[in-house]
Amino acid sequence: MTYSITVYGLVQGVGFRPYVKRLADSMSLKGTVRNEGGLVRIQLICDNDTLEAFKKRLYLSLPKGAVIEGLETEILPEEDLDGFKIIDSGNERACELPFIPADIATCAECEKELFEPSDRRYLHPFISCAVCGPRYSISGSIPYDRNNTVMRAFKMCPECAREYESVSDRRFYAQTLGCHDCGPQIFLNGEERDALPRLAASLAEGRIAAVKDIGGYHFACDALNDAAVLRLRQIKLRDAKPFAVMFGSLKQIREYAAVSKEEEALLKSSARPIVFLEKIKDLAPSVCGGLPTIGAMLPCNPVQLMFMNNFGNPLVMTSGNISGEPIITDDCAAAQICKENGMDILSHDRSILTPLDDSVARVLCGRPQLIRRARGYVPEPIDVPEMNADDLMAAGGDLKSAFAFARGGRVIVSQHFGDMADEGVRSAYLEGIRHMCSIYSFAPKKIICDLHPSYFSVKEAGKLANDMALEAPETVQHHLAHIMSVAAEHGITGDFTGIAMDGTGFGTDGTIWGGEVFTVSGKRAKRRFHLQYTDIAGGENAARDAALLLKSYLLKAGLLRNDADHALIKSAVANGINTFRTSSMGRLFDAVSAMLGICVCNRYEGECATRLESAALSAKASYPLRFETDFETGEIKFDGLLENIADALCRGVSVNEIALGFHMAVVKMLMDIAVFCGNSRLLVSGGIFMNRIICEELMARCKDSGLELFWNEKVPPGDGGVALGQIAAKAWGVELI
Repeated sequence: MTYSITVYGLVQGVGFRPYVKRLADSMSLKGTVRNEGGLVRIQLICDNDTLEAFKKRLYLSLPKGAVIEGLETEILPEEDLDGFKIIDSGNERACELPFIPADIATCAECEKELFEPSDRRYLHPFISCAVCGPRYSISGSIPYDRNNTVMRAFKMCPECAREYESVSDRRFYAQTLGCHDCGPQIFLNGEERDALPRLAASLAEGRIAAVKDIGGYHFACDALNDAAVLRLRQIKLRDAKPFAVMFGSLKQIREYAAVSKEEEALLKSSARPIVFLEKIKDLAPSVCGGLPTIGAMLPCNPVQLMFMNNFGNPLVMTSGNISGEPIITDDCAAAQICKENGMDILSHDRSILTPLDDSVARVLCGRPQLIRRARGYVPEPIDVPEMNADDLMAAGGDLKSAFAFARGGRVIVSQHFGDMADEGVRSAYLEGIRHMCSIYSFAPKKIICDLHPSYFSVKEAGKLANDMALEAPETVQHHLAHIMSVAAEHGITGDFTGIAMDGTGFGTDGTIWGGEVFTVSGKRAKRRFHLQYTDIAGGENAARDAALLLKSYLLKAGLLRNDADHALIKSAVANGINTFRTSSMGRLFDAVSAMLGICVCNRYEGECATRLESAALSAKASYPLRFETDFETGEIKFDGLLENIADALCRGVSVNEIALGFHMAVVKMLMDIAVFCGNSRLLVSGGIFMNRIICEELMARCKDSGLELFWNEKVPPGDGGVALGQIAAKAWGVELI
C-alpha cells in the first residue's frame, strides 16, 4: 500500500526531514518526505502494520526543538519508488497558521566544534547545524528551505555540499550550512583580519562598538568601565534605564547575581532571553540604574560566543538604536551612527530580513514569564483551546506595540516593536505586518484594534482595513483585552474575575482607565470595581513628571497646601485646562513614589513604580495602610490611604516601610474584591503585575483563600500581550456590557 502521512507541528527548521529519512532507511522503507507550507508530508510504501510501527517510532527520538502536534494518514494510489528520498518542497496553504521556527541558540555540539582547533569550522563565526542557528530572522517565505532564506546568496563549497547530502552527517539538509570558505564573513571597521581579537582590545580600552547579530545590531561596551557606560548612555540618549549585560558563562553570572535552577534553565534555553536576576555584586555603577536586579543573558550565536571568549569581562549588550527607535538592521545606518560617535562596527555580510530585539523574561513563583517577546520566541504560535478564529488580525496597542494573526485555534503574536509615537517604530510595525502576511500567505478578513481614537495603531488599522477593502476595524476595550490575553493563554472560558491594572487605557466612558476589576460570565464582561477617578492637571507631561502628578492626587485627597500650586492646580482641574480624568493604578504608584521622595520623574516608562518596589523590598517591616472599597458602587478609594502616608511621614516612619505598606494595601484590596466577586478563578494582567511583591503576595494569599490565580506567561503582562487578548475577545464573542 502507498500511504501519505501529514505531520503537523514544529517540523521545519529543526532537522525533521533528515530525521524522517534516517528512520525510514533504518526500517528499509521506500518513499519520500518534503516540506509543504508549514507542515511535512511523508509518503510511504508499506503494509499497515509497518505504517503503525513507523508512526510510533516517529515520536521516539525527535530532533531537539521539534514538536509533533498531530498526524493525518490517507491511502494513495499504488506507486513504486526507489528507496527513500527528501524531495523538493511544495507550496500548499495550510488549513491553520503553520509553525515557523524561531531563531535557535547555538547547540552544544556546534559550540564544541567552534573552539576545537582540529575542526574545519574552528572559529567560524556562523557555525550551525540542522538543529540550531537563525531561522525566522533570515526567512523570506515558507517552507523553510535554503532558497527561501538569505543563505541562498552563499553557494556551498564541495565539502559543505557533501555534508548537506550525506544522511549520516549531522548537517544533513541543514539550510544554514556554510564554512570559512563559503559562508558569511565578519568585518571590523570594514576589515576581515582578526576582527574579534581587535575588537576585544578596543573594548578593553573603553571604546564602544556596534555588533551585528541575528536580529539586528547591539551596542556593546565593558560593563565594568563606568566611563564607557556613561558614554553609551549619551549616544543612546538613555539617561537611566538599566542596560542588559552579557556574561560569558553561567559561572560568571553567579559572581554577580543569584541564579535559581528555574532561572538557569531560562538563561540556557534555546531562546537565550535576557533574564532579570537578583544582584549580589555591582558592575559599573551606571549599568543597572541603581536597581537591585541585573538583566543577564548568555551568548546565543557563534559571534557572541567568540566575542565573549576574546574579551573576558561582562559586556553591556543593549539594542543597537537610539532610545525609542527600532533596532537597527541596516549596515549603512549602523555605520553612520558609528562614524558620528567614534564607535567601532563589527558587521557581517548575511542579511537580516526580520528585525528582532532580545526577548526579556523572569521567573515568577517558579514559572517563566515573558516581559518582552521577540528573538527566540517569535513566531512560535499560541494555541488557544476551543477557539475558532476566522482569519483575524489584531493591531494591539501603542506602547510596546505588537500585532497578531489568528486562524482556527492558533494565534501568531508578532515581535515587540516599541512605542508607536516614533515614526521609525510605526514604519517597522507596518513592514512587520506586510512581511508576516507574505510569509504566512495570510489575508485577514477582519481587523481588531483598541478603543482609543488617538492611538496610532487604531489609525493604522483603519488604513489597513480600507486598503484591504474590509469593514471598519472592530474595537476591544484595552483592559478587557489584557484580561482576555490571560484567558487565551490558559484556555479559560466560563466564569472568572479579571483584574487589569496599568498606567493608561481608554475607557468606554471616555476617561482613562487603569485600575479595573471585571467579572466575566460566558460572553458577558462587566466592570465591577475601579480605582476612584482623579482629575490630573498637566496633560501628557504628568505621566513623566510624578511631582506634578502628585499635586493632583493631593488635591483630590484634600492634602495639597493652600498656596500658589494649590490655586493653579485647582483652577486647571475646575476649568478642565489640560487635564484628564483617570482611574489609573499606575499613576497612583507614581504619585506615592513621589510623595515618599523615592522618585519624582519617570525618565523611562515605569521608573517611579520600579523604584517604589525596590524601596519596599528593602523594608524590615510593613507600615499598615489600607484602601477603602465601596462594595455597592464599586469605587476603590485612596483618600484615606494618602492621608495616612502623610501622617506617617510627619512622624518619621521609614520610607521603605511605608512603600511596603502601600504594596500590601494593594494586595489586601485586590484579595477582598476577588473574594467578594465569588469566582474561583482570578486572572490578572497589566503593567502593575510586573511587580514581583504584588504577584508573589497575591499568589500566596490566593492559595490560602482557595482561589486559582492566573497571569500572563507566554505574552507580556504589559501592552505586548494586548493583541492576543483582542483576538480572544472577538473570537469568543466576549463583550463589555
